[in-house]
Amino acid sequence: MQPSPPLTATLALLPEELLERILALAVEAPPAPHPRAPWHAPPSPTAAAPPPRTRAAPLLVSRAFHRIALPLFYRTLVLHSAAQATALLRTLAAAPALCAAVRTLVLAAPSPPDARVLALVAPALRALDVTLPPALDGPAAAGDAFACPPALRLPALRTLSVRKAPGTYLSQPAPRAVLAALAAAVRAAPLLECTTTTFPLSTDPALTALLAALSTAPTLHTLRTPLPALWTPALLGVARNPALQRICLSAGAPSPAYAHPYSYPHARAHASYACGGGPHAAYACGGERDAACGRAPLAPASSACADPSSPSLNPSSLNPSYPYDPSPAPLRASALFLAEARAHARLAELVRAGTAVAGWGAGAGAGGWRGRAWTVGAVDAVDANASTGGEAGVQGVQC
Repeated sequence: MQPSPPLTATLALLPEELLERILALAVEAPPAPHPRAPWHAPPSPTAAAPPPRTRAAPLLVSRAFHRIALPLFYRTLVLHSAAQATALLRTLAAAPALCAAVRTLVLAAPSPPDARVLALVAPALRALDVTLPPALDGPAAAGDAFACPPALRLPALRTLSVRKAPGTYLSQPAPRAVLAALAAAVRAAPLLECTTTTFPLSTDPALTALLAALSTAPTLHTLRTPLPALWTPALLGVARNPALQRICLSAGAPSPAYAHPYSYPHARAHASYACGGGPHAAYACGGERDAACGRAPLAPASSACADPSSPSLNPSSLNPSYPYDPSPAPLRASALFLAEARAHARLAELVRAGTAVAGWGAGAGAGGWRGRAWTVGAVDAVDANASTGGEAGVQGVQC
């Protein structure tokens, strides 16, 4: 009797649930745009150079791999130009079912084609990330403004992130048009829970509509923004929103509301990332994945802006590389904005709930915080305490 040949272990023999996890690792991309610097030209391919391997490669292995991984490619779409958006529109027109797979849309340079993409993927969209563009030049600038369709509805949108490109000023027409469109998007999102801006909010007229929309968002519980250098009443209007639970202020751009799904133990309960591709591949990439999927979920569903007391949102657990610079160090209560904000009880309550403030000691009262003398030893003690997770001299949480 001849011995049976040894079994060869291959990926194809694994259950689809495990195979989906493995392919997710292969097709994931950064969750936000990484534009190439103007001085960093892409390498020019030569005849001797090997063909580039992209995250689309697993889709070409077999029909089973293509069927399992294709929805992962479209979980997040990162669009850098109008040409990419136009190509993506052709892909979605040829395969309308892919619209339901999109959970995160990142617009690095909003344009009219991007607005049409937003309208197509709106029903299942969970996160919207928009970068305010610089001023538009040329005779066609007037027709290149990004605007939300009048009948736009975002029934599943949970998180909104607003960035500002270098050299962008809110007084310019292009950023003002995008901010007006974002205000309309907030009003069209009845389940919006978390909003993040990478620039301090102010009373600039360009932000009036967006701030008004945030102040009436029925389910908004978290606002994340850098600490203003000077006092501004911009946050007072948003603080009047009865649904708001916390305002997370940071010394720099706020830390991400979501991180890479496998970068820390609890992250899979919050997000996962993939890359856009398909018949017209390489037109969009990057992103976030949630558990709401037509297939079996990879992890329990959870909001991208969960309760900050959760261990999975510990600042030390966040991915430090992108999209924001984490700032776990507590703010000083002597900052000009915080010193003035303590006179407004509701605003002080929200800041206390969402921001780590050193010198915000016990006995400060419900509407403010108590300052303290800052000596070299005191600063070192607070920094050491914060790094070890202590609470002496530091109250509030890092959102």
